[in-house]
Amino acid sequence: MPADWPIAFALILGLAVLFAVVIFFALRFGGRAQQKALAETNAETVWAAAPKDIPSRSGLLYGVWQVGWKDVVMVVRDDQDRAVGTITRRKLNTTIDSGGSVYRIVPQMTWRGGADLVPDSANGSGPTSAVCSFRLAGGFGHRVAQYTVPGHGVIEIPIRYDWPWKRSTTLLVKDGQPIGELFTIGGPVRSDGRAIVLPQEVPLPVRLFVLHLGAGGPARTR
Repeated sequence: MPADWPIAFALILGLAVLFAVVIFFALRFGGRAQQKALAETNAETVWAAAPKDIPSRSGLLYGVWQVGWKDVVMVVRDDQDRAVGTITRRKLNTTIDSGGSVYRIVPQMTWRGGADLVPDSANGSGPTSAVCSFRLAGGFGHRVAQYTVPGHGVIEIPIRYDWPWKRSTTLLVKDGQPIGELFTIGGPVRSDGRAIVLPQEVPLPVRLFVLHLGAGGPARTR
């Protein structure tokens, strides 16, 4: 065993402790900032900062991030500041709680990627049909994120790449016509959460699904 092994071990242990301390304080102070954002963010302030490409805030949902050790939770409220659901993102299991009903986001193994929103079957009821399916379509220069909703048609998000420091408006389109928008809460370098405006006839779990996934990747959206 090398003579300097105890020194190397002590150095590695010291770095591990230092990283643990940094992570602890980052989560602690970050948690305070998130609690502050949750307390101070409301429908009025969200709509005041919205791009306003949609004339009415009816159908507005806004979610604020709450980051923990094991998961990331988005607390979602409506245009009357009523709590309507939570989105809990974990490494292998992301769920949406909508009015007490739980849905799972199930990734689909396709070459372009995709996901289905299905009612949770933890009670042993067996496989169930998707209430919404997300897929990417189109080619270079004309890519779209598509949400297929049984009984409501297809909602699309045209995708484009943009500068990372810009906060572009994401238009939601159906049958070629804008029906809503998706935008970030916070400044150019800080994201407190997301907000979406979609007609209330679109089922709430679906609107929460779109709020969470957006265009489905790091690409900016139009």
